[in-house]
Amino acid sequence: MNQRYNDVMDPRDASFNQVFASYGEDDSDTEQDEDSEGDESSDTSSSSNYTRHIDEIHRSWASFSSWLQSDDILFYIQGKPGPGKSTLVKFILDQEQTLKLVQQWSHNATIVSYFFWKIGSHEQNSIKGLWCSLLYQRLQDQQKVIQNTLEHFKHLSLHTEYHDWSIKDLEAVWGHVANIDTRHLCIFIDGLDEIRNDDGFSKLAQSIQLISKLPRTKLCVSTRPEAQIMRWLKTTSASGILLEDLTKFDMLVFVRKKFRPLLPNENLSSEAFNELRQKLVYKAQGLFLWLHLATRSIMEGIENGDAEDMLLERLSGLPQDLEKLYIDMWQRLNANNPVYRETAARYFRYVI
Repeated sequence: MNQRYNDVMDPRDASFNQVFASYGEDDSDTEQDEDSEGDESSDTSSSSNYTRHIDEIHRSWASFSSWLQSDDILFYIQGKPGPGKSTLVKFILDQEQTLKLVQQWSHNATIVSYFFWKIGSHEQNSIKGLWCSLLYQRLQDQQKVIQNTLEHFKHLSLHTEYHDWSIKDLEAVWGHVANIDTRHLCIFIDGLDEIRNDDGFSKLAQSIQLISKLPRTKLCVSTRPEAQIMRWLKTTSASGILLEDLTKFDMLVFVRKKFRPLLPNENLSSEAFNELRQKLVYKAQGLFLWLHLATRSIMEGIENGDAEDMLLERLSGLPQDLEKLYIDMWQRLNANNPVYRETAARYFRYVI
């Protein structure tokens, strides 16, 4: 049941230094690591950008922290494929601060979670798996509630295997338990977009709506920005955060660290470097893996002695689709790179 949670990257291994450092802090108490401070506050412009990016992180966390403590029901974390949504959700679940904030909502609040996993088993990517996991977690150490439920649903004593349960039974039991369990419940559901195709998101949305209408319950979900899911979230009037807003600062620091050994460079002014860095992060849209591959490509251009306009052209030509970028990286012999081909063609025209 916990396989997907356990397989998610350990937050300590993620490139979310400032994101994690800022969780639960006041704006006046922001921690700066040596690299961040040295990179982002060395001049007036950089200092201004540093403050702006840190403020964005704090605003996002403040929104989430306020939701944890409020009576508001639904909150979402949105991010493109690959930027670390599951890692962030795992980090949130692992922090004592999260439970403390939820217990500002209600002193007896508890937290349960489910991680959808597209390539996992039926238990790991289905609506039935969601219900079974949440119900199991909710009933742990709740003997009186279990006894009451078994007396109310006498046929359940015969249900000993996963396949014995129907979604109808699970929904009925959950509704009964929600009405007799006096604890408040905060539910985290990761990866709405990873629901199995046989179930589909429409049915999942119905299950989430059913849960959200029951007493003493709130939910935080994470998802890719798929059109159907975003339309549904809009109808709920839920508040949320974009993962890109949380990771932008760390991405800027990442690029600067990578470029640092190559600077100063006679072919690259500080203005061009800052332009490249900003455009790399903007084009990455929160995806660290894309940023890593794209930064490597730009570094090769710098090492090859490319002029500023060629570096910017190289960046402009990099596919935003991760799979296409992989292909581009594999095929990146100088002769096959469009930037080099077009430049060579211009030189030949001049000679002729």
